[in-house]
Amino acid sequence: MSIDLVCGKREEGKSTRALSLALAWSPRLVILDHRCQFNLGEIVSSPDELFDALDNAGGIVSYQLQTDIASDDKEEAMQIIEVVRQVWARGRDRNPAHRFSFMIDEAGELSRHGTMGRALHRMIRQIRLDTVKVLLLCHRPMDIAPPFRSLITDLYLFNITDQDDLDWLRQAGVSEEVRKTVAGLPLHHHIHVQLGTRNERAELYDDPEAWRVKWESGQASYNGPAHAY
Repeated sequence: MSIDLVCGKREEGKSTRALSLALAWSPRLVILDHRCQFNLGEIVSSPDELFDALDNAGGIVSYQLQTDIASDDKEEAMQIIEVVRQVWARGRDRNPAHRFSFMIDEAGELSRHGTMGRALHRMIRQIRLDTVKVLLLCHRPMDIAPPFRSLITDLYLFNITDQDDLDWLRQAGVSEEVRKTVAGLPLHHHIHVQLGTRNERAELYDDPEAWRVKWESGQASYNGPAHAY
């Protein structure tokens, strides 16, 4: 079980990789899609609609805000807090048949957002990870506020060259060898690093076809190998 941070520049493949990780874990997926970039599955835009959608047997649910979260609108912040609260509540269920993934796109924008960021951190920290797999998507590790970074168990890193990001990886215990690999990765290649392990576990993914997700008519499917967490 894990809280995954998936980082990459635009068009590198981070969204596709995150979807493959989520769908390998469970066919049930909730996306906090406040930038309206995924447009997958059942699209909802209110907490009540999300509550009803979560009662369905499975599939993908995308929660989309109708306005820009970059504003300080308290109603938007409360909507997002309510989304995570519902995920947190469902995540208390121990039934393996009910497990699902929860993906936060552009997570850096939310984790730094004052009261909302603190509320999200508190609830995500308490989610039962054998029921809910959490995925945070962003362009750089340093996009994520420090309290959120402290929760991360697994990194999926595409090419990263910013010195601040590499310094944080060093502080997080990532070896110099892996940091050099990350800084030199070609397009669509990435590396998986597990944090907090006694012996560093890192795996290079150099074949994009191994984690390719099919996107068709607002749906996504992944038929690759299952991953054990």
